[in-house]
Amino acid sequence: EEQIERPRSSDTIIHKQPIRTEHLLLVDDNSINLKLLSTFIKKMGMDACTAVDGEDALLTYKAYAQGRPFTTILMDISMPKMNGFESTRAIRDYEVEHDLPRSRVIALTALSSEASRREAEASGLNEFLVKPVSLKTLKSLFNHES
Repeated sequence: EEQIERPRSSDTIIHKQPIRTEHLLLVDDNSINLKLLSTFIKKMGMDACTAVDGEDALLTYKAYAQGRPFTTILMDISMPKMNGFESTRAIRDYEVEHDLPRSRVIALTALSSEASRREAEASGLNEFLVKPVSLKTLKSLFNHES
């Protein structure tokens, strides 16, 4: 008569842990940039959603806000419908209105003027990175041990 063996605790499968429990929103109107960002973030073991413009970013943010809010948003600035500054201001307003934790919003943009940096700060963006941004720089945003 055959017996079915119960798994021993030493047989536990260990899953690769992500660097941090980040939930990211990646926003860019350039589909190639968005695909590159998304692939890189997933390779780092982090979870991400994407949006194709500022309006889409705001709607996606709101859809996830109550269940699993985004910890970090990588936001392009120059986009149709609603730019990254407008979208970030709307997200900040929504956070306050609904008593939500503040997401870290990082601009990834081709705009490098001082006026753009000032507007980014006034809009509630936490950091301002000028494209092209290296993968090493992106990784450093999430890998706080290094």
